[in-house]
Amino acid sequence: MTQKILQYVILRRDLLGSKKSSFSTGANVSQACHAATAAIHRFHSAETTQAFLQDTENMTGCVLGVESGEDLEKISSRLSAAGLPFHLWIEKPEMIPTALATAPLPKEKASPFFSDLKLLR
Repeated sequence: MTQKILQYVILRRDLLGSKKSSFSTGANVSQACHAATAAIHRFHSAETTQAFLQDTENMTGCVLGVESGEDLEKISSRLSAAGLPFHLWIEKPEMIPTALATAPLPKEKASPFFSDLKLLR
């Protein structure tokens, strides 16, 4: 049996649909796309990324939400400490961390780092 490979994408809830935020729904989707694309590009040669890209009709992702940029940076630190590959998208020129995406990873390896987060709805 082959292992389940998926890509996690995390977005900030405080930037979604808030009157205080200058980010529209489309802009938020764009942030997620940028982070996911950057993670796949950065870790393109990894075995799990290659396996993920071999079966484009069955790619699996999990989109989660955090409450703030501080929460996003905490996850970034946790993943760095564990040596897991990811890309933290920083929107410019504002220099705001908006999204984080892992490289495609085995679910068993990555899921413990995200068990405290909820699906983005």
